[in-house]
Amino acid sequence: TPRPLVRAFILKTMEGSWGGWPHNDAPLEEDALRIRIFIDGASDLDGAAQACLLEDGARVLVGAAHRHARGYLWHKDPFALSPAPADGEAPEAHLACELRFGDNIEDEWLAVWLLLRLTAAFPALAATVEDADGQFLLVEAADVLPEWLTPESCRNRVLLRRGAVVLVTPAVGLAAGPAPEIAEGRDGGVSLSTALQLARGERARVHGPITAAIRRRLAGFPDEALRNSTHRKRCMLPLPAARAFAHAPWLVAPAVHALCTRDSADLRACALGTYASPTAHDAVPCTVRLTR
Repeated sequence: TPRPLVRAFILKTMEGSWGGWPHNDAPLEEDALRIRIFIDGASDLDGAAQACLLEDGARVLVGAAHRHARGYLWHKDPFALSPAPADGEAPEAHLACELRFGDNIEDEWLAVWLLLRLTAAFPALAATVEDADGQFLLVEAADVLPEWLTPESCRNRVLLRRGAVVLVTPAVGLAAGPAPEIAEGRDGGVSLSTALQLARGERARVHGPITAAIRRRLAGFPDEALRNSTHRKRCMLPLPAARAFAHAPWLVAPAVHALCTRDSADLRACALGTYASPTAHDAVPCTVRLTR
């Protein structure tokens, strides 16, 4: 447990660096991912049981992601999940994450790698992930896309299920017998409700070439992401700051972001602060791990 002064510094550093839980109807920032994880059977539960399942699921999945990431230092936002209700975009309650990766593209791909690992470990999960440009996974697999798939028709057709990419095609079926009617929008895409129903079916098809292309991009992860995205610097820091960063390395990212984007109002606030003031505390040498 951090000492009171270190705990106070941690809380002050977090102020303003977290915008609350993501809202599905909010516009997606240019350097952000929107992740949705759906749990089979969650929509069949009543309110209290569903809330309990989602809260427990978020805790289990974030804990597993943390272990898989092996101490990875996220550039802006960590991989975090929270329960989110059904809305105009999502047909059922789910776990949501809006992850801002800033200039570090490795954050984006490590999140994809984690989703593949989590959906492989927990077969009852189906996940979607997109950035401001839409289905960036298809951009990575552009050389192996089927001819019928276009930027307009790919809406909601890509899901991650059981550690692989599932592509909802016009011919996919749920079970033996005729393929079900797939309600397509004017743009050729499908509703997320339809995509989830098909991805959960017995005949849902993993798209091998797209999955292989994504796995090639993720070769060597998470170690490759760790090597490419962080470096270490020797610094002189006020003692509370040095202790806080040693106890919680993830604080470095919001602290650096606050320093680089400070304005005159921030400077006035810093002048009144005592948690990490260089005049109120001795400076000590320390090695700090930073994102590139």
